[in-house]
Amino acid sequence: MYNYACGLLFEDAKLRVGNALILIDESGSKNLGRELKSYLVRHLKNEPGKCFIKTVRTQNSRQNNLLQLADMVVGAVARFYSDKKDSREYRRLIAHRELHVRFWPK
Repeated sequence: MYNYACGLLFEDAKLRVGNALILIDESGSKNLGRELKSYLVRHLKNEPGKCFIKTVRTQNSRQNNLLQLADMVVGAVARFYSDKKDSREYRRLIAHRELHVRFWPK
């Protein structure tokens, strides 16, 4: 299920990126990181069949501000779909930067 969700994400992104560096938070198991790297390299190819990912690395999000930012953005979008009173406020702050949001599973 996790691999499928990441595949959906990168299917949308592959039209916009080339030679991408993918950073994955290493908070999960090492096996999960290896499986995800393998999946991404096997499945994310452009039309001529070349992988558009240059490198896939894991890194502790405590040491990387961009991973922390990604966590915050995902949290803001997820909160929008919650029943919390302030859920719309978080989404409003980032909505003008969105390319596409896909709610999965439906």
